[in-house]
Amino acid sequence: MTTVITKVGIDQVLWNPIFGIVFFSYLGLTEGKKPAEIQEKIKADLPTAVVGSWSYWIPAHLVNFRFIPGEQRLLYINCMQIVYNIFLSFIGNKDVKAE
Repeated sequence: MTTVITKVGIDQVLWNPIFGIVFFSYLGLTEGKKPAEIQEKIKADLPTAVVGSWSYWIPAHLVNFRFIPGEQRLLYINCMQIVYNIFLSFIGNKDVKAE
């Protein structure tokens, strides 16, 4: 279990913020937004996305490795990913309020 906690910790502390920046940047670029608008989106919504990920994925992985049989883990994580993608979609499409 120590290995799982270490891997989930590294994933959430190091990879998650990087993924969030890439996600919001890609979304902004495909929507034709200017770099300044993308930067504002990242500033406004990255903290929410990171904390949301921590709140969702840490318990999800703990349940996965503690209670889900090995042959069902991929199905479980894929189902959890669908729900998390809905969360990201809402955040990604939320308008940034002008300061």
